[in-house]
Amino acid sequence: MTLATQSAFRHDITASYRIIENATVTQTVFDKSSMTYQGAVYDPAGALVFHSLRPGSPVSNYRPDISISRRRDPIPNSLRFDVAIYGGHFFYAWGHFLIETLSTAALVDEFPNVPVIFSPYEIVGQNEWTEGYQRHTMPILRAAGWGEREIVVSPKPMLVGRLYVPQRLTSFGVASPTVHLAMATVYDRIRSNLARQQSDETVVAMRAEDHRRWHPSERSIYQALSNRGALTILPQNMTTEAQVASISRARTLIGFTGSVLHNSVFMAKGTQVIEIGDRSDRETADPMQSELCRICDQKLVFVPGFDGEPRSADDLLSAINSSAFVP
Repeated sequence: MTLATQSAFRHDITASYRIIENATVTQTVFDKSSMTYQGAVYDPAGALVFHSLRPGSPVSNYRPDISISRRRDPIPNSLRFDVAIYGGHFFYAWGHFLIETLSTAALVDEFPNVPVIFSPYEIVGQNEWTEGYQRHTMPILRAAGWGEREIVVSPKPMLVGRLYVPQRLTSFGVASPTVHLAMATVYDRIRSNLARQQSDETVVAMRAEDHRRWHPSERSIYQALSNRGALTILPQNMTTEAQVASISRARTLIGFTGSVLHNSVFMAKGTQVIEIGDRSDRETADPMQSELCRICDQKLVFVPGFDGEPRSADDLLSAINSSAFVP
């Protein structure tokens, strides 16, 4: 029996949507004093539209501000749309972007050709960095299914005459399974639109040396794998199109735990992912990586990065060789 994906509110997540007339979209605002937050869609009566909530953490610690006061006078600095689709929250962290921001694209074929609006998560202003990140991710959003629709990412409140509100399909931070199986269609579209022909290549997705969980042997294992003929890439320095093009060709993807390895969603079915642990207290694969590989039908091999002490590059290379194919 397949378990249902549940939100932090203990309801089953489904690939569904609602249509709200005269909707209001508010900024994401966390109030630590009351442990409440706004940042969702509200109907004309000021009632919260449940589909618009982020179904994962930190909603288990903060409770949603259930209603807003709908004033008769215009909301200052608001954007207005006759018809739009609520894409949910836009995340400026790559892993969250891949598994959460993209999750509302599963039902794109059921929506009209109207603007898609996103609210930045916990960001209330725009600057050169946020605008650059939005441009960086735009090809992925379009390839995921939004196509040539106008895409708007704005911290401003928004008023919409008719708003389509798809259910989010990822409940990050909630007990597994946290990713709905319908997310596979989103990654399929990205591969269909941006991927290159698969080869027998082994690709190593590297992390920057300032990564907060940098492993003592990380630089050495990257070099050792490169010496053995693997293609080493630093995704954060690549365009999204180049990331997909490089990773989609791989038969095997190797990397340390984290969002850099989540790029595995760009690989074909039947490929394999080798995750190297970057924490001394973890002896099994990252739950999110396991789920992504499951819904993308990929084999996942976990290589612990510690054995009491950090494992050497030679030790890691030996473990990789004994557990999976590396050319």
